Amino acid sequence: MTILVGVLARDGAVVAADQAVTVGLSAFQNTIADRVEKLHLVGDQVIVTGTGETGMLQRLSRSAQHFFGYLRAPATIGDSPLQVLANTACFLPEMVAAARLHEMRQTNDAVQIGVMISQLMNEAITETHGNRGQFGALIAYVVDNTPHLCQFQMADFQPEQKTDTSWYVSMGTGQILADPYLALMRRTFWKDGQPSVESAVFTAFWVIYHAIEAAPGLIAHPIDMAVLKKWDGERYTARLMTDAEREEHLDAVRASDQHLVAFLQPHISPIPPPPEPPSPSLPKSE
Repeated sequence: MTILVGVLARDGAVVAADQAVTVGLSAFQNTIADRVEKLHLVGDQVIVTGTGETGMLQRLSRSAQHFFGYLRAPATIGDSPLQVLANTACFLPEMVAAARLHEMRQTNDAVQIGVMISQLMNEAITETHGNRGQFGALIAYVVDNTPHLCQFQMADFQPEQKTDTSWYVSMGTGQILADPYLALMRRTFWKDGQPSVESAVFTAFWVIYHAIEAAPGLIAHPIDMAVLKKWDGERYTARLMTDAEREEHLDAVRASDQHLVAFLQPHISPIPPPPEPPSPSLPKSE
């Protein structure tokens, strides 16, 4: 069971997830609850996470590692063009997909990259006679020194790019809890448009924290987060949140809750004290 939140910020991307995982005979017969890290870094510019079967996420992460590796490679390896190598007997599907983008000069086309990832995963599911509708994903990646966030739908793994008009998403069994909180963020913190990475980090963490607190099990702490930004001011790179940073975010969320409580207190009128009884009048002297 999973809750994912992704935000495409003005200056980067943020992807967050819980760590709950269940083991059992089916989605309706869970026998064990455990913890697993669901955020995977591919190289230093790609973040991969998913909701659904854990094995699917393992396959997606490995496929993304190969695909982005070939995509970032030169159009030639040694003395041979990449598309020639892709046609040899030892090709990988990821090499073929990357070669096609090189050949079409679309290695900097974020939409086509999402399409290729969708195609690779759908073909892999078909080859092993898997069922669609059991796995969805979020992938953040860099194209032409620009961050992108792509959602792959649970129903059919079709890609959808987040944009400056639709920059946030939640997925997983916790989506029904997270979406109202995201709507609140949209009306308050994000009312002027895409947030900065710093704002996206706080709001994404806040949303997952409160979704977990409200959930009747299935999703659980701790919260993991990966951030794609220009840490050095020049090149986008992805980093995972440390344990110390997680504690800082938890403190910030709890402090914000206390601020909300304090905000209401001055506006609650205290019960007025009862009026003082009138002083007894002295009898008039004759």
